[in-house]
Amino acid sequence: MDLYRKVRLACAEGMSQREAARHFNISRDSVAKMMAFSVPPGYRRSAPVKRPKLDAFTGGYTIVKDYMRQRERLGREMFVLLAHPLGHAQADFGEAVVVIGGIEQKTHFFVSRSP
Repeated sequence: MDLYRKVRLACAEGMSQREAARHFNISRDSVAKMMAFSVPPGYRRSAPVKRPKLDAFTGGYTIVKDYMRQRERLGREMFVLLAHPLGHAQADFGEAVVVIGGIEQKTHFFVSRSP
């Protein structure tokens, strides 16, 4: 901030921007920016970050995380009615942890649904 003030003051007193760049050992572009803004503008992104669809799956963790966060915002919850014609059924099996008589144990189950 001190250099910013010194450069602006020197140019206001008649020093050319090229001479100020040489004197303060900074680039002429930096001097031009210092003269264009009364206070440092900070970093400004000129264009949004390009994130092609996971860049053919070579992206890093952050790219994948940001992509999934955006996908979750756009996603909508959807329900599909499960219906079977007569004579057809659906079955599934699995295992679950249950508490029987105060003892936690693993059990297997089978579920069948028919219309």
